[in-house]
Amino acid sequence: MINTTATKQRAKEVLSQYRRFQRIAGKTSIDLTAKTIDTPYQADIKKEDENTLRSRALVERNKIDQAIVDLEYSQRLILYYSFCSIEKYTIPAIAAKLNHYYSTARISSIKSEALVHFAEAYDNGKLLVME
Repeated sequence: MINTTATKQRAKEVLSQYRRFQRIAGKTSIDLTAKTIDTPYQADIKKEDENTLRSRALVERNKIDQAIVDLEYSQRLILYYSFCSIEKYTIPAIAAKLNHYYSTARISSIKSEALVHFAEAYDNGKLLVME
């Protein structure tokens, strides 16, 4: 059984590093807010750069991108606006960004579920905490 509280905390810790990784590695080449993403996502790292700070940030950012891409669209949007966009958005700001399609309570619920799904998708479930 998954310890959802600890799993969500681990997911938040990883996601909270996204903006830092993006500043170091550069802007991602995919649009995480797109309704569908057709192309497989691959890290663009040269062998000689594997140990540089930039390449480590690129690897981590790409793992986060891939896990987010694997989520449902609504979950992807909410995690993107919560953790990945340049601007930090609060729950009410996310609701406004989504034209109030979801209530703030529903956004909180989707975000909670999305954090667990992100943990499952990230690096083959590396963030999952079992009870």
